[in-house]
Amino acid sequence: MLREGCDRERASEKGEWTVREARALLDELITSRGETYSSISLILGRNLAYIQQYIKRGTPRVLSALDEERLAQHFQMPPDFLRNLETARTVDPKAETIAQLRNAIQMCRGLGFDLAAHQIQLGLDMIEQA
Repeated sequence: MLREGCDRERASEKGEWTVREARALLDELITSRGETYSSISLILGRNLAYIQQYIKRGTPRVLSALDEERLAQHFQMPPDFLRNLETARTVDPKAETIAQLRNAIQMCRGLGFDLAAHQIQLGLDMIEQA
């Protein structure tokens, strides 16, 4: 991962994100999927403020390889999506839709809306078969 002092032009030439761009991408993924910094921090096994501090305060400067791997799995992205601009641009919209539907199913089940979860699952099954 590049250090904060790198300029955008040099980073873009190499196809890598600057640290600021990686933070912005992660922030966008979290908010666009209706998740919270706290929920993502828990996925990483960190304290509730960990991701908020990473995105907003710049601490830690870089994420560990294990954290990046867990984030990639959670967001169904390639393992180097926070480091590689070209990889992040090749996100499959179908995979993103599937991830959002799975998240909705979990939320519905968690709230006791089993019928809604079942209906969403039926739609998800149709998308996955297409």
